Amino acid sequence: MAKIPRESGMQRTLDPVGAVDDGSSPRGRPVEEELQEKNRYLEAIFGRAGMGITVLGPDRRIIEANEAMERMLGYARGELVGKSVPEISHPEDEPGNLLMYQDMMEGRLDRFQIEKRYFRKDGSIMEALLHVTYIPGPDGKPRYLVGMLEDITASKQVAEDLRRNIALSAAIRDAQALFISGADHTRIFESLLDILVRMTESQFGFLDDVLKDPDGTLYKKNLAMSSIAWDEGSRDIYQALRTRNLEFRNLNNLSGAPVTEGSLVISNDPASDPRSGALPKGHPPLKNFMGLPLWYGGEVIGVAGVANRPGGYDASVAHFVEPLVSTCASIIAAIRSEEVQKGLNTQVRESLREKEILLKEIHHRVKNNLQIVSSLINLQARELEASPAYGPFMDTRNRIRAMAMIHERLYQSGDFSAVDMKAFIGEFAGSVFRSQEPGQGRIALRPEVDDLTLGVDDAIPCTLIINELLTNAIKHAFPGSRGGEIFLGIRNLAEGWVEVEVRDNGVGFPDHFDPGSSHTLGMELVRGLVRQLGGTLEAAGRDGAAFSVRFTPKGNAPEFQ
Repeated sequence: MAKIPRESGMQRTLDPVGAVDDGSSPRGRPVEEELQEKNRYLEAIFGRAGMGITVLGPDRRIIEANEAMERMLGYARGELVGKSVPEISHPEDEPGNLLMYQDMMEGRLDRFQIEKRYFRKDGSIMEALLHVTYIPGPDGKPRYLVGMLEDITASKQVAEDLRRNIALSAAIRDAQALFISGADHTRIFESLLDILVRMTESQFGFLDDVLKDPDGTLYKKNLAMSSIAWDEGSRDIYQALRTRNLEFRNLNNLSGAPVTEGSLVISNDPASDPRSGALPKGHPPLKNFMGLPLWYGGEVIGVAGVANRPGGYDASVAHFVEPLVSTCASIIAAIRSEEVQKGLNTQVRESLREKEILLKEIHHRVKNNLQIVSSLINLQARELEASPAYGPFMDTRNRIRAMAMIHERLYQSGDFSAVDMKAFIGEFAGSVFRSQEPGQGRIALRPEVDDLTLGVDDAIPCTLIINELLTNAIKHAFPGSRGGEIFLGIRNLAEGWVEVEVRDNGVGFPDHFDPGSSHTLGMELVRGLVRQLGGTLEAAGRDGAAFSVRFTPKGNAPEFQ
């Protein structure tokens, strides 16, 4: 081990606390012995220190380096001696480092600390924290510079990995948010590719969908492609791809290898790789390549490729972007599922449209047929005007007309499953009044109908009940020239019940009339229709006649477990 440089002409030395040594030792030992012990002490510190230590001359050439320094940079014993600082330093760090050395040599600094990069003997880079101070000469100015290095490569790498992981996670979240927000698919895939290229420090890349022909042949369809040096030649390549919808049928090349091999593909020397194909004219040079298959549900559904990374690719790069690759696969699968669902929805909508047309036609034909039957009854009734059968004929005609009106309403509304009772009942009740021809202004109708929609299975019997009760009131409540009012109410009650009420202020029920046991056709029809609705019928004869029907529409009926 070489000794720490000393001034050969100096007759006095400084003890560890800086006192002047006049040739005798405070402990009674010879000065030379004391100096030798101190030298051994300093040599032990220099040689056994855990951090790298170098001693430099004013020209910044290494005079001495300890074993730790040599080990850090991968040099054998003594190989660092004589090398200058610029020879082993990263050139980008030298300008700032040199300025600090100059400030120290000119007395403006007595120490400084910086982070800088050094080249190891094998060419790799070491990140270091450098502490620099100096040993003064007789004039007190720096004679030697002492540098102490701490290898912080590992800690810097941990910090860089953390930064990259945070950036990757944020980028993945942004891409997922784009998908959730319903952004254009091209924008989503371009975002994913941009993240992949940046995170792998590549020059360019692509993202492809992997599809199958009906015969099972695999091919690729581009989802996103980097804008790489778009000169005239590369633009021609891109336009040629666009003319075939960016489909790639030939998978016998590096970009297709992840699909055919189903595994990670790394080629750091594409020129000699047997999987390489000839690049199209105008394509940028391919220095290195990494292809990643996108697996989902046990099959390769896509492929991502990146190229021209400084220093090439290795498995650690692929491992780092694995979360992004999984995200790409998941989004491709989700978009495929969306497209399948859209296709099914289109089929369902088309099927529903066909069914609506069919239902519309059915309602139209039913209405026409009922009108024909009604017209036939009218023709037959003309021959029976003086006969007791005329009245029953007309009642039958009106019942058929009531059903025809419901089918006509369904046909016109476009909703073939339900009837808006509020909009329908006023028109229907007016039709019943006109058909019975009450005296002009003698009988008034007062309808009060809540907002209510009934399904066809409820609307038809409900309308027929109203027809029977209105007809009965018009015929019997106001005999002779007597006038009055008929109230028609349809109300929504609590717990989903509906009440239909027909009430008049006429003469009331005949003596001994019992609506629950009356055998007239009209009352038997009403009772049968109430049973069909699953409802109840109540009647009262004070100050006129009043009928109340209550039922729960089938759409409102409570479900029992």
